[in-house]
Amino acid sequence: MGELIRESSGCQWGSMNFRQLDPKTPDGLRALKSLIWWENNPNYVPNSHLSERLETDFLNYSWRCEDPVFCKIIEELLELIPFKGSSKIEEKRKHIEGIVSFLYLKYLTSTKWVGYWRKKAAYSLPRGSVCKRSRYETVTNYSYDYTITIVDYLHEKGYIDMELGEWGRGRGTGNISRMRATRKLSALFEGVNIRTIYPASENIILRTDDEDTSSKKIIEYIDDDFTVSARANVNLINEVLRQHSYSLYLPDYVPKETVDFLKRKVPFLDLTDVYLRRKFVDDFESGGRFYGGFWQNLPNRIIPFRSRIRIDGEPASEIDYASFHVAMAYNIFEKMPTPRGELYYIPGFSNDKKCRKFAKQTLLRTLNVKSRGELRNSIAGDILKGELELPAQVWTVKSYKSYNSNDIYMVDEMGYFEFDDVIDRVLSHHPKLAGTMFNQIGRKLQFLDSQLTEKILLIFAKEGKPCLPIHDSFVVKRSDRSLLKRVMITEYKKMFGFPIKVDVEF
Repeated sequence: MGELIRESSGCQWGSMNFRQLDPKTPDGLRALKSLIWWENNPNYVPNSHLSERLETDFLNYSWRCEDPVFCKIIEELLELIPFKGSSKIEEKRKHIEGIVSFLYLKYLTSTKWVGYWRKKAAYSLPRGSVCKRSRYETVTNYSYDYTITIVDYLHEKGYIDMELGEWGRGRGTGNISRMRATRKLSALFEGVNIRTIYPASENIILRTDDEDTSSKKIIEYIDDDFTVSARANVNLINEVLRQHSYSLYLPDYVPKETVDFLKRKVPFLDLTDVYLRRKFVDDFESGGRFYGGFWQNLPNRIIPFRSRIRIDGEPASEIDYASFHVAMAYNIFEKMPTPRGELYYIPGFSNDKKCRKFAKQTLLRTLNVKSRGELRNSIAGDILKGELELPAQVWTVKSYKSYNSNDIYMVDEMGYFEFDDVIDRVLSHHPKLAGTMFNQIGRKLQFLDSQLTEKILLIFAKEGKPCLPIHDSFVVKRSDRSLLKRVMITEYKKMFGFPIKVDVEF
């Protein structure tokens, strides 16, 4: 069996070549990049099988590097790049560091180009804007003149490849300019520890849902004691996470269907992405869960890839809270212990996987919607779109074009039942939650579980131990499994006053 080591790098799955790599090799990053990508794709041309502009990430200036070698090169570039004027040295340094860090990181972790604007208007805030500088890292925080001067110098000296964009006036479409690091730039930073490269962007995010467009908009806010404390805690957790190495353990031979599945679901896997951020909704008492990190993007339903994670070369273990939000609803809002037995159940039906999933989705949605009609439409819509499977006892008739719940019926040994009946059966299994359902407490529950997650992550961070959150579960080194289980149970009871069951996934 071989180990696919990604201590510091990502890999394009389409060119898998599983060779044994020694994680203790001083420059394992360069060896990995060479073995897995460049040697297998010496003539790689981006977009050779896709439309012209798909493989492009937009320039993110927020990345920084604290490696002494890197910092020394940035100072040399600061002297060599022909900026106009001699003032604002720190601003120029920030631009160089942000652009070069991001280019170097993308060179190591993917094959994508980096898009950027060459039109001055893209770097300007609209006239009359109240906020002069957004707390979120956007292009409006940066200078057009500095950016173009740096990019043109890097291109002139052979450190980047560049493709100029096309103005789309009259055609309705256009393309932004893009660039990518060359091997010359990579050689310049050879020996730099990639784990010293980190994002300096905002990690406490407040957004609101736009009901008209169903989009999520980032909104500005003024710091208070809570946001300052939350940001400091996320920074501490991220600092600990990036001090450890992560790899994915795969066999020497990987079936073609597995490779195809990965290419569809995770075309680029970057195991250096260990940075968490918290996302709140509307205010700082709703949402707040931790997002980010490569482990949250690993497909796990069909193929359990999280069980293949290695942390510092050690097998990982995952533990999750059983029936998390249902247990919280009982404990917090009904002030009573969680009932024993199966919580996700349709009385009168078999308790197979499909029935359990259907019952789970129905019950959890009662905590997020405001009416029974909204619940029916939500479930019916997902069924007809193929996102939620019907149990064996349920079948659909009439038009698939309609999301009307009357188009969905059930049948079992007792005869035919309308769709409402299956909902009644699920809800009848939890009569004590009748006063909690349809009150849209889902985001409040998310805030409370995010606060619990923060406590657990801080306990591990203060001991220098990595702990990878996935909302209702955590992944740690196998040697830390007993500690995680004890902390999860203890902190939950401290916070909510009742015991809870936890399940060891692997």
